[in-house]
Amino acid sequence: MSYVTMDARPVDFILCQYGNSKNLFRGPKKSCKHTYGVCLGGADTFGGKVPDPFSAMLEREMGMPILNLGAQHSGAGFYIEDDAIHEIIENAQVIFVEAPSVVNQSNPFYRVHPRRNDRFVTALGPLYDLFPEADFVECHFTKHLITKLVRIDAARADIVFHTLQDEWVRNLTIMRARWRAKTVVHGYKKPQASHPEFEFPVADLIGFYPELYNAVSQVQDQIVSIKLGMSHMHASQCDHQQIGQRLMDAIDNQIFGRFALEFPCLASYPQRR
Repeated sequence: MSYVTMDARPVDFILCQYGNSKNLFRGPKKSCKHTYGVCLGGADTFGGKVPDPFSAMLEREMGMPILNLGAQHSGAGFYIEDDAIHEIIENAQVIFVEAPSVVNQSNPFYRVHPRRNDRFVTALGPLYDLFPEADFVECHFTKHLITKLVRIDAARADIVFHTLQDEWVRNLTIMRARWRAKTVVHGYKKPQASHPEFEFPVADLIGFYPELYNAVSQVQDQIVSIKLGMSHMHASQCDHQQIGQRLMDAIDNQIFGRFALEFPCLASYPQRR
């Protein structure tokens, strides 16, 4: 049992594992024997600060298990590194993907922890060449590293940003090529972001996703951009309700329209009004 504080009240939920994966996900554990969907993403998908994450709302509305495979510190390479989860994702009927972090991923400049992608592990040669005056010993997290680079020289840090964007697209292409299910990609605009340099790549790159997807599939994914009026770091219960509603709207338009015949389990499900 895991307890996460939410203001003055604890949020009580079970952690679970799927298959041989070493990663812990938010429970309760769902059955993968029959029809199911999955939610992939970071802290907002995991929903550690709320009692009822949007994945639970999707499950109630769609009438089938929705596995919450969100990981609190994941980046674009998280699901590529976890082969045990791929079979589960590949067999899902529908997939919801929260646009992953751009900075929390291994790339030509630095390496991150394979499961805790927010943890900076080591700088690589190209980063030392680009920032010869920098000492990275005290950097333990990716955002600490990026903040340091920006403070030293924003112009050189921009070179790192562009490389991170290229790596983000590469990782998402690899990840998306491994499954066949219809997919809804969603990203959040958080106006109160204290470090906008960590936020802008996802907002920009999600606009490239249709081209990225068309490169590996003949069917267009659904793209949803959700603006959250958040006053804190993590999505609130109200935010989760808004996210769930927007995702259900996307499902109504995508699955229950021209794709209904490809989802026999959902074709008989009444459209929401």
